[in-house]
Order: sequence, then structure tokens, then C-alpha cells
Amino acid sequence: LNKAPTIDLTALPDSVFGPLNLDATVTDDGIPAPPMLATLWSRAAGLGTVSFGNPAAVDTSAVFSQFGPYTLRLQADDTGIVGFRDKALTFYESQFQQWQAQNFGGDPNDPDAMPEADPDRDGLKNITEYALATNPNAANPSSDNKIVTDAENVGGLDYLRLTITRNPDAADVQYEVEATGMLGASATWSGAGLVTEVNTPGQLVVRDNVPIAPGVHRFMRLRVMMP
Repeated sequence: LNKAPTIDLTALPDSVFGPLNLDATVTDDGIPAPPMLATLWSRAAGLGTVSFGNPAAVDTSAVFSQFGPYTLRLQADDTGIVGFRDKALTFYESQFQQWQAQNFGGDPNDPDAMPEADPDRDGLKNITEYALATNPNAANPSSDNKIVTDAENVGGLDYLRLTITRNPDAADVQYEVEATGMLGASATWSGAGLVTEVNTPGQLVVRDNVPIAPGVHRFMRLRVMMP
């Protein structure tokens, strides 16, 4: 007896940001003969639209028009029986929006989830918590040692240095280290001339270009920004 085609969507994620590479598997029992199998992707539910690179291809791409939950459907027809399988997932417009939803009850539009908000009142805005991979709902007064300062000796002179352990998944933020010789309203912060020693997805190490000396004050800071 002819059986419906078997459709496997287990390789698809539960959430995604950006275009989604659809990876599915469809198998058939070869009845009726000769085997003829036609497949079709469609949007079964969702707030926005979904554009498929090639709806008739088992492995293709999907582009979502807006944030929200979606259900994708893959249909398979062996000319005798039509079967289908659905996959529910949530589309986020950025990695940061996905982080917002994960940390604030699934709603990235919660006021506490905004980039400039500080719901745990530890002095770190959400955008900084995201960049450093700290918990935005638990106070981190020391930034969980994510930002460490020390002095490095180069050519007999000591230079202030900043080591930042950053979130390797936060590819949609910019990290900028700046230095100045004074604090207050007249301070001039600049990243010009600073030496970047390490720049990887998980760590950023930047050294000052002005040596530490008696009577010379040096300060460094990290700025985190959305592009």
C-alpha cells in the first residue's frame, strides 16, 4: 500500500534572525511507480510574509518580513498521497532583539528590555549587559570581571590597558575603547592612537598610547553602541 512521504524538519531551529536556511529531509516508499515526488514550502501562519528562494526545493532559504511567530509548512506529493509537516518558530530582526525576548519574557518591546534601560539598577544598560554577556535581571556591580584594567610594560614604560571579555554572539554591536587624561565636563575622550592587542569575537584588549608617569593621569572606558 502507498504511504505518505516522510518529512523531517528536526534540523530547523526554534528561533532565527536574518534569512533562514531551510534544511529538510523528504523520503518516499517508491509507490506509485515510477517514483515522482513534488515538494512545496509555504507559510501556514505568521504576522508577516515569508519569501522562499525556491518554494519547490526541499533545501532552500526563507526571508521573513517582520518580527513574530511563524509556522512554516513543507508539503510532499508522491502523486498518490499528499503529506505535510509544520514547523513553528519565532523570527527576530536582530541578535539583540532575540536576546531581549530571551531575557524579558519573550517580548522585546517590554520597556525593561529597551537598549538604554537598566532594570536591575546596577549601572549597566541593557546594551552593555548584552555586549558583555551578563544577566540584565541580576545586579552585576563588578561587571562579573568582564572588564579588567592593568598596566603593561613596554620598552621600560607602563601603559594602562583594558581587557574586555565580550559576548561572541553580539555581532550587531560596536565596541569602542577610548582614553583621556582628565575627567569631568572638559574631558576629551578619543580612541586615536590606542593599540589593539587582541580583537576576537570573545575578547578585546586595548592599550593606551600615553605612558603612566608621576603627575600624569590616564583613564580608559568602553563604549558599546548599536550600528
